[in-house]
Amino acid sequence: MALTSSVTPLSKVDRGEVQKAIDALYPHETYHGWVELRCVYQSGKIAQKFFKRCEVHLANAISDYLEKSGASGRANVYIGRALRDEENRGGARDVSLVQSVSLDIDPVRADASRPATAAECSVAMEAAQYVKGWVGQAYRASYCWVVSSGNGVQLWYPLDTPVDVRGRRRWWEAAQRAWEESCRKALSKSGLS
Repeated sequence: MALTSSVTPLSKVDRGEVQKAIDALYPHETYHGWVELRCVYQSGKIAQKFFKRCEVHLANAISDYLEKSGASGRANVYIGRALRDEENRGGARDVSLVQSVSLDIDPVRADASRPATAAECSVAMEAAQYVKGWVGQAYRASYCWVVSSGNGVQLWYPLDTPVDVRGRRRWWEAAQRAWEESCRKALSKSGLS
């Protein structure tokens, strides 16, 4: 199991990998909220469940759910990065605390409805590695998770302190867009885009 959707779902839940994902996604244990778990089945069905962040054994609760629901091996699994104010709310407007910023690097495909090929994902990985190096120098970002999204690559940068975005979502969204644009410009200068 990866930190986000994987191309090939695992047939058995690896509790150690779930724990690694939780530790990476939620390093600030003092913050509470709801964690979203989403299972996307090949049929298109989406199952969503929310867990309280303060659960003592959050990784075990998620692993138990995946095993009991039969999602493991039949669905791509997504564990949300941002804490939410309310249970059963999965939209961007429901986020209360942001603990990382991310950049999604997908290959250009003539038909975006089809999955990316291995060759296309390889091109996306090359571009992601370039951007990771550039961000490391330009923003002094010392740590980055490189995550397969199934159709490309995501770069996740943990924040030293979570940002409370309640009441200032527009400011946060504008800052995120400006950061993404600076990354796009650097990538276009590289010739890899």
